[in-house]
Amino acid sequence: MKLGRAIRVSMFMIACAVAAAAVVYKPTPFRMGIRASFPQPSFPADNPLTQEGVALGERLFFETHLSENDTISCAHCHIPAESFSDPRRESVGVHRRRGRRNSMPLFNLAWRKSFFWDGRAKTLREQVLIPMADHNEMNLAPEKAAVRLRNDETYVSAFAKAFNAEPSPQTIAMALEQFLLTQISQDSRYDKIQRGEAKATALEERGRALFFTEYDPAHGMFGADCFHCHSTAVFTNERFANNGLELRGGDEGRFEVTGREHDRGMFKVPSLRNVALTAPYMHDGRFRSLREVIEHYSTGVVDAPNLDPNLAKHGGQLGLSKEDKEALVAFLETLTDESFVERGRALEEKNDFHLPPPREGGPFAFDPPPPPPPRRNGVR
Repeated sequence: MKLGRAIRVSMFMIACAVAAAAVVYKPTPFRMGIRASFPQPSFPADNPLTQEGVALGERLFFETHLSENDTISCAHCHIPAESFSDPRRESVGVHRRRGRRNSMPLFNLAWRKSFFWDGRAKTLREQVLIPMADHNEMNLAPEKAAVRLRNDETYVSAFAKAFNAEPSPQTIAMALEQFLLTQISQDSRYDKIQRGEAKATALEERGRALFFTEYDPAHGMFGADCFHCHSTAVFTNERFANNGLELRGGDEGRFEVTGREHDRGMFKVPSLRNVALTAPYMHDGRFRSLREVIEHYSTGVVDAPNLDPNLAKHGGQLGLSKEDKEALVAFLETLTDESFVERGRALEEKNDFHLPPPREGGPFAFDPPPPPPPRRNGVR
């Protein structure tokens, strides 16, 4: 009698264990709100956005356990309150190792066709794992990161609810992909002006006209020609271009990926949304202000065999007036999305994210300012 009861109890416990193991979660779809002024993106069909997946990706984005020595997370080089950009010239990884490029901002990624300045990643899912394994960044193999997460019961549960799977490089990438795809910036002052909810100042309107006008003196057009590369609602054409920068540090851009001579010195055209917040500029952070960037296009373009045709056609010399330059800055500042910045701050607070205090020459400080010009007769 007792033996029969014991057998029944054992069978019941085994059945419960099997049932628990067979639990299949049904994640809740995540609803995106994309304005009609934006083209509809193609989200990955094999990784539909869910509330559980997005929440897990957010947690992983701030997780320092994904770095070799538990010191940095994705957020350390893509600071949410800075429009997911990095104010340093080059990003700084574990053991204070410096990279060689400035981190690109992470927003409106659903419209991207490739990732990184040289386009070496074709998908966002591929992109998120590369910094994790990079020696100068997080320096942790994604497989080892997955093992760490599998030793955390809260992560095991979260991955099960999001993907019905355990932590792995693939599911880590899928979670980060979901979170990053939800970071959409579409409510700047420029957008409000376009919707009739705000009115541009005279200076902003002059800057807008310069931005969207050709430079073609033969036909009486003296614009700044910006729109050729920074077009559409996302303010980038998603191409690669040689924009007349002097090559430094042996960085040859897209050429390093393709090996094609034509791609030497070509880098991805970045979005100009939130550009007033994402200094320093260019792939190596060489320009600290929008005025320096505009001065480059006005007077500093360096000729090259593959110089972008829209720069080459006017010899790389727009010769913009002081008033033109200020108007362009004013227009570019209308591309700042304050609501996006506020959401970034809220994410930092929610995830208890704090940067280490800046220090002289430290990773969260710009390079030292250039020395003052030499004195001549006691006068600088």
